[in-house]
Amino acid sequence: MFWSLKANMSATASVHSHDIAELILCYGEGGYLRGKDHNVYFKAGRTLLIPPGYQHQVVVTDKMQAMLKIFCMSATDMKHFLSLVQMTTVQKLFSMGITVADAEEPCSSLLDFGDQVSEGIHQPASNTQQLNWSLVSLILALHTNRLRPEAGQRQLYKRGNKYQQKMQQVASWIESRLQENLGLDQAAAEFGLSRSLFSREFQRHTGMSFVEHCNTRRVEKAALVLSTTDLNITEVAFGSGFSNLSHFHRQFKANYGLTPGAFRRKMIEEGGR
Repeated sequence: MFWSLKANMSATASVHSHDIAELILCYGEGGYLRGKDHNVYFKAGRTLLIPPGYQHQVVVTDKMQAMLKIFCMSATDMKHFLSLVQMTTVQKLFSMGITVADAEEPCSSLLDFGDQVSEGIHQPASNTQQLNWSLVSLILALHTNRLRPEAGQRQLYKRGNKYQQKMQQVASWIESRLQENLGLDQAAAEFGLSRSLFSREFQRHTGMSFVEHCNTRRVEKAALVLSTTDLNITEVAFGSGFSNLSHFHRQFKANYGLTPGAFRRKMIEEGGR
């Protein structure tokens, strides 16, 4: 089951939890989310991912309103519509409690993605369901890559092993070189680690292999470009770091359930750019 709702909240909600995951996209200020250990204030472009069973409360301050887009996702649907790699990442985020991310300025593209997800309850066979999940997958990808060190996340980082900081540096290094033909041996040598140690620690840090991580980030970058520009698909593929167009199509469909062309057409049909 998947449903979404854009709400202009003017009153504080009761403390509650769900057996489904909740993703909140903020359209402005005016309140905060109260969790078990800390509060997270709303601001435009901020996303909050709340794991199943986590008690929380939306608090609206006096004379203010909170404009939020809320996505509720069952475990069954997430496993069906999200790629295995992204599902692994999301499960890791759930172990942190509430996670928080802020979009790069301007955040209008992210808010546009939220607006394009149709509201209401959607069954898996509905015509717009695949596009909805493609957009939610993209929002989750942006959330993952812009995480803030909130209280729950700081606690997790403190428990990290001695390679935690180095693996964070590796992720930043990859991000700045996605257009290059990156290799595992090259990355391990760059950071002074053996191939086996690098592979093990990278898997522990990201939940995926080096190759899976690179391909996932390239596909996420491509989806963002497809959604916000008119570049042709070949330009998008090569600009995102893929050297083989067929490989790009396979990876994109594996992540979003649609080919790059179908993804762009559906974005346009549903209100698009």
